[in-house]
Amino acid sequence: MHERVRAVCSCSCGGANHGGAFGAQSTQEETEQAVAAYRARVAKEEDKRAKAAAAARRRAEREFEAWSTAAPGRAELLAYLSEGPHDNEFVADMADQVAQLRTLTERQEAAVGRCMEYARRRAEAEQRRAQDAVAAVPVPTGKALEITGEIVHARYEEGDYGRRGQFKMLVRGDDGWRVWSTVPVALTPRISSTTVRDLHGKRVRFTADVEPSPKDASYGFAKRPRKAEALA
Repeated sequence: MHERVRAVCSCSCGGANHGGAFGAQSTQEETEQAVAAYRARVAKEEDKRAKAAAAARRRAEREFEAWSTAAPGRAELLAYLSEGPHDNEFVADMADQVAQLRTLTERQEAAVGRCMEYARRRAEAEQRRAQDAVAAVPVPTGKALEITGEIVHARYEEGDYGRRGQFKMLVRGDDGWRVWSTVPVALTPRISSTTVRDLHGKRVRFTADVEPSPKDASYGFAKRPRKAEALA
């Protein structure tokens, strides 16, 4: 005859749940059989969940692969997202999303495309600045100097202390030096925050008084620009 023992549960509950269900009069053999049956049931459920998760993963991989090759340009977009880490929080979120094999919506994809283009232009601008810094010669300085070069950037700048803002431009000379100047009215009489971008890439010639920057000998500030004309 088996010795009657107090029920003992050896699963993760430590006897708080399952041990009490065996009853105070259960034998050691009955307890062990019940525990073994419980463990087998848990293992079966875990195996079932693991197989379901693996199947879901394979299905997600197939769907993501089909999406990633369904349109031109997605390979480049995915390569950009995988570069990381990204300082843009939105792009970082989209990178996490595709890492989890979740496809992007059309709006998300378009937004990532704009971020990618901005990053490309910024990288090109930084490369140009680095090249200019190496190749540039000191900016010419003095009164009534004739400046000839390309407008590499133009924008509207708010005035300080309530003063009226001005349209400004960065002009790069053929030797690599640069000058920062207000945009002469003669270059674009009907200038606006939108049309000022049309100045990018245009070659111009004008006269100005140029002062060098105390931090960069190849950079100067053009004062009183006049006699401006756009060149072919």
